Amino acid sequence: PARTGECPLFPYPPPFVLIMIPFVWLGSAGMWAWIAGAWVSFAVGTAILPVHRGVRLAVFLLGSIGWPLIYGVRIGQVVPLLYLIFAIGWRALRQDTTVGVVAAVGTLIKVQPGLLLVWLLVRRRLRALAAAIVAMVAVTAFAAAIGLNAWTEFVRTIVQISNAVDVPANLAIGASAYRLGVGLDVANAIQTINTFAIVGLVAAAARSLPAVPGYLVVITATQVLTPIVWSHYALIVLLPTAYFLQYRHWWALLIPLCQAWMLVAAVPDVVYPLSLYISIGALFVIGRREVPDRASSRALAVRAAR
Repeated sequence: PARTGECPLFPYPPPFVLIMIPFVWLGSAGMWAWIAGAWVSFAVGTAILPVHRGVRLAVFLLGSIGWPLIYGVRIGQVVPLLYLIFAIGWRALRQDTTVGVVAAVGTLIKVQPGLLLVWLLVRRRLRALAAAIVAMVAVTAFAAAIGLNAWTEFVRTIVQISNAVDVPANLAIGASAYRLGVGLDVANAIQTINTFAIVGLVAAAARSLPAVPGYLVVITATQVLTPIVWSHYALIVLLPTAYFLQYRHWWALLIPLCQAWMLVAAVPDVVYPLSLYISIGALFVIGRREVPDRASSRALAVRAAR
């Protein structure tokens, strides 16, 4: 059978095909349209970040030379689209309907953003959670009505590719441990512990952090939740980087700088997942010092408008 990283697999929920239909209609031009759409998603996502314009410019320039974006676009991945969706969620974080739709769309694209549903539940943002459920049910029903209902095959594929610690290009913590000489069973156990730990961190972020850093913890954690982590997942780390820079934590510039395409041959692959874990930890430390939610949201809005 095919394994993770092999082209015959389609590890996306059936409704995701709705996004692909217009590109299929374009024929051979669809590939170029998708590439253009990926760059536009990154550009628009960065432009709407609720931070100072200088921070947005820095994030755009550093992200544009980053290996995660360049490689992700090259192989046609959906991470730039998720970047845009997550940016919309951050921009409209106080709007329950928008945040709910962001959680729904993200989950129907890549599953891992379903962590946002956990975050909404723990924070008791029930209107946002209800909006997410309604949106997911509506899109799923529409997709099923036009024949996109291969959920059994989707689940089978997810189960099939989940045992991936021995895949050489996989950068998940279990796979990294396996390459360091840890036995297969122990590596799988490490990966399982990681998954439960990430869910626990999401719950902790919902309870102990203000909305903005808590939200950023969740969207960053989505990229290291599962047994499969690729280098292009690190594109999402630009969102917490923007938050750090907004509060003048200049060390955060090192995160995207280490991922520049010019350094690919010199920087070990572990830098990509490590940047995600470091960002999650830093969000807990820095986020606890943030002012209360409403005040911080207003402060960010004012600074972004300057």
